[in-house]
Amino acid sequence: SIGKDSSVMLHLAMKAFYQFDYDLYNKVHGSYINMEKDLFGYRSLTMDKLLDDFENAIKNNFKQPKEFDEMRESTFAFTDKNNSSRIVLEIKKMKIFD
Repeated sequence: SIGKDSSVMLHLAMKAFYQFDYDLYNKVHGSYINMEKDLFGYRSLTMDKLLDDFENAIKNNFKQPKEFDEMRESTFAFTDKNNSSRIVLEIKKMKIFD
């Protein structure tokens, strides 16, 4: 379930950040990226903007701007589905459970 105090990243056929609580979230948690300009998807602060983004995505066959891919690639070292395996491997290397 989605909490009332957390932004939502939608990853369906498009990437969209619904930041209805942006000011509160930023005040309480902060962020390692500039959420006003460095998000790798559509950014919506209101439901109306989110719906507009969905509508535009549908009209464009869910093809997102290349800049989103470039931003994601520059932010994350890996974009595969092997994060858990890498974490387990690194923990095993630490030999803390021997």
